[in-house]
Amino acid sequence: MKLILPTTLAVLATTAVAKNCNEGFDYCALTLLNNGNYHQQILQAMDDYGKNRANWNYDNFLYHCEGGSNGDIKITKECPNGCVDGGAGNDDQCK
Repeated sequence: MKLILPTTLAVLATTAVAKNCNEGFDYCALTLLNNGNYHQQILQAMDDYGKNRANWNYDNFLYHCEGGSNGDIKITKECPNGCVDGGAGNDDQCK
């Protein structure tokens, strides 16, 4: 019985780790949120870009993955009509 608990905790710990974005790719906010814990980084990227978060939809921007240990992102383009997931291995795009 003692072996089961540490093994179970190890499995849960590995499944809880968020996936970083792939360096050099552009992402919609929803794609970032579905792949990792990017909420705070998206808010920071909006602040850095000079947008008032209360008046903008997160998915009205493309976020470029700069890599690094935290999967750093920055806004590179506004998408007034929203953003489209480009699929695995492809950049996301503005509508």
